[in-house]
Amino acid sequence: MKIFPAVSIALFFFVLTCMVRSNETDIVKISDDVYAFIAHGPGRDYVDGNSVLIIAPQGAIVVDTRTDPKTAEEEIAEIKKLTDVPVKYIVNTHWHYDHILGNKSFRDAFPDLTIIAHSNCLKEMDQFVPNSLGREPGTSQEQIKTFRQELASGTDSEGKLLTEYEKTRRQRVISDIESFIAHPLPVYSPPDITFDSALTIYLGDLEVRIFNPPGGKAHTIGDAMVYIPARKLLVTGDVVVAPVPYALGIYVPGMIKTIEEIIAMELDVIVPGHGSVLYDKKYLHNMVTLLGSAYSKVTDCRTKGLNVDECIEITNFEEYRSMFAGDDESNWSFTNYFSVPVIRSIYRKEP
Repeated sequence: MKIFPAVSIALFFFVLTCMVRSNETDIVKISDDVYAFIAHGPGRDYVDGNSVLIIAPQGAIVVDTRTDPKTAEEEIAEIKKLTDVPVKYIVNTHWHYDHILGNKSFRDAFPDLTIIAHSNCLKEMDQFVPNSLGREPGTSQEQIKTFRQELASGTDSEGKLLTEYEKTRRQRVISDIESFIAHPLPVYSPPDITFDSALTIYLGDLEVRIFNPPGGKAHTIGDAMVYIPARKLLVTGDVVVAPVPYALGIYVPGMIKTIEEIIAMELDVIVPGHGSVLYDKKYLHNMVTLLGSAYSKVTDCRTKGLNVDECIEITNFEEYRSMFAGDDESNWSFTNYFSVPVIRSIYRKEP
């Protein structure tokens, strides 16, 4: 869960891919043994991460376990409709809540499974997750209270009048958080084993490679990506998010290097951490251009001796906004998920 204050398809895959809808999720059949669970609303305040099911006779692998027990349990029910094979492995692509808080639900449903993550992912989980969960439901209740007060007054925390879109956003967040705390709260369930560079799992003839991105630090310090050579398929976690990249806390040079390495891979299918399945690399090229521009502009700010707030004041990425956000409401997410966070990230993360 994240709450922030802020293509053409080859004929082969067009024939191969089908979609069904399950509540707030699209279930995309990529092949007979791979299904992507694509969460709705990558530009919302309260977001849910994508998940991928890989099936083999020897057992199944699930990449990421969603944002809360309710969503995880809905996915588990759909998995049991798709296969009788038990889930043998979970891979957490990074520590963020919207990718790991379903771990306990999957462990309860499949008691013999093993959860895998990068060693730094486990460190960050241990550092952040138990304390955060320990503050629930209080944190969520306070957010609901704040948004209700703002809706009642018609102004935000700075006294600015709320637009109709901003009112709608707050109402939607209240609904999402109320649903979250109405169900049993998540229980921290960390990985069982970790890796530092790479790990390969063989399920019969199916090879599944789990690896730390070549850029090292990218979305987090403990990213994992999952590659299936036989399907030319890559699951990226939040290194790739569409249609607007998430830039909060990222390491921009590592992100650029990692995406360039992904572009160099022989791939037919890319499943991002949020957003629709990608069947070509056009979006990745656009990401490299956007991130490169951000790094150049912020480096210029720092050369001029500007602090982070001054840089935010004078810097924008309007030449890229329509490319990523179009003219719809995700323009909000372009500002709040990318353009402001990327500046703060570069100031915070880079020497």
